[in-house]
Amino acid sequence: MRRMGCVVIAVLTLLSGCSSSSKKVTAANGTSSTATQHTLSTAGGTSGACGGLGAADPAGSVTYVENNKLYAVSTSGGTPTCLDADVGSGAPRWNGDGDKVILPDGRVDKGQGPQAVTTGNPLTLSWSYPHGTAVLQVDQSGKLSWVPSGGGAPLDITFLARHDAAIYHPAGTHIVSSGLSKDGTYGLFVATNRGQDVRMIVRSETANSIGQLAWTTNHQLLFVADHG
Repeated sequence: MRRMGCVVIAVLTLLSGCSSSSKKVTAANGTSSTATQHTLSTAGGTSGACGGLGAADPAGSVTYVENNKLYAVSTSGGTPTCLDADVGSGAPRWNGDGDKVILPDGRVDKGQGPQAVTTGNPLTLSWSYPHGTAVLQVDQSGKLSWVPSGGGAPLDITFLARHDAAIYHPAGTHIVSSGLSKDGTYGLFVATNRGQDVRMIVRSETANSIGQLAWTTNHQLLFVADHG
């Protein structure tokens, strides 16, 4: 028996005050979308020694991990530059100022090599806004913590029965999280950056999970809803 399902990428607009009405996230099997794929040329190999995070092109670059090293390549193509080594694998996340990066295992790299900040095995990680002075961590049990980016004791700011993913609002005063509320409702929720005044902004009636939260430059929230 073949199982059919779909993944929906949705866009939600939130104002800086984080006001929004509730919406349903629904999709039918067979839903499809078309995207244009662009090829980024990196002809010429990679540069030699790792030059630190400041070696990335300030005009715009794409970063990626290969063979335990963090590389950057200009958005116009060219030779990738090694920024740092011993970064593990997975997708790194840059803070808003672009001067430090958090790795999937919870280490923060400020250009002098990765340093452990979070503990345990994080499920998801994201930066505080606007300057990345802290890291939001969702652990394997669904608990949400606020951790200083320079290290220190985590602060439990859990406001759902289970968090799946969390991200700061660009204004820096609120947090949006997907997960299961204490009354059993699954969807997207917004709270203050200390987990207070919780409000639902998206109710999901059919999605198994919502994740991959990200903001556009005009404060629209992008997320992936898995209906598989």
